[in-house]
Amino acid sequence: MCYEHKSIEISRISIDSENFRITTKKNSDDLIKSIACLGIINPPVLVPRDDEFIVVCGFKRIEAARVLNFSNIHASILPPEIPKKQCIRLSIADNAFQRSLNIIEVSKSFALLQKYFSHSEIIKEADLLGLPSNPGYLEKIAPLCRMPESIQQAILADLISLPTAWQLSQMPEDQAIAFAKILSALNCSLNKQREIITLIKEISHRDDVSVFEMLMDNSIQKIVHDDNLDTNQKTRQVRYELRRRRYPQITRAEKKFLSQIKKLGLGEKFRIIPPPGFEGDTYRLTIDFKSLEEIKTHQKKLDKLIADPEFISIF
Repeated sequence: MCYEHKSIEISRISIDSENFRITTKKNSDDLIKSIACLGIINPPVLVPRDDEFIVVCGFKRIEAARVLNFSNIHASILPPEIPKKQCIRLSIADNAFQRSLNIIEVSKSFALLQKYFSHSEIIKEADLLGLPSNPGYLEKIAPLCRMPESIQQAILADLISLPTAWQLSQMPEDQAIAFAKILSALNCSLNKQREIITLIKEISHRDDVSVFEMLMDNSIQKIVHDDNLDTNQKTRQVRYELRRRRYPQITRAEKKFLSQIKKLGLGEKFRIIPPPGFEGDTYRLTIDFKSLEEIKTHQKKLDKLIADPEFISIF
């Protein structure tokens, strides 16, 4: 690669063009301290455009230099005729070989490659540039950098899982943002995220109500914004509310069953488990014990239980 190394006026470096930007981190405090003390060790890479320069590598270094009121910066200048493909390679390599890229930065890298490379070329380029080269992973991660900033931040904060993020990327933007706000507030597991999305979509389809209306429903929003509840309690209540609406008969049966079990006062060592969805007639009784004496005690309790009208009413 042929570079020209020279000092450039910072005012001549474009602040508008971020075509080759990959990094998501905006805070440069540590870098500012380092540059203030040691200067710029690794010069940014620029390419001329008319009377200014476009940044290929080193956005944060240039931002730090601006904060420090540098008037000039030493940079590596590429020839103006350099192909954009090569600029993309340099931008990705400059980031990927210095540190581990986060999921949005990987998505941005693939988005850059998709502009100028065919699908088969992207896999080869990814392998050369230190990016994941699995085609299935590429398909799921590529849309993430095009999602609204609020969703990207939720993904980076591990509030929304990758499979869920991919689902959101297939939705209309307002719907995806509304889902992301709820899931971020709940901070629940992947399986629960999937359950919530599925239940809302199914209720929406059955009741001919838009998904967005479902997400804005007062009963859901009230739970999500209740400051007296922790995330586990919010998740439990949202799931119950959605299940109640999706499966009203099952929910009523479940509520009645739990009420009956509570009246029996079984304690922690006796558990009665109903058939899944209360469909079928096979119930399961589990009993925990530590000794033969405890089994004998349980036996007496079981004999009384069998004769209890409340227990009999369950079946």
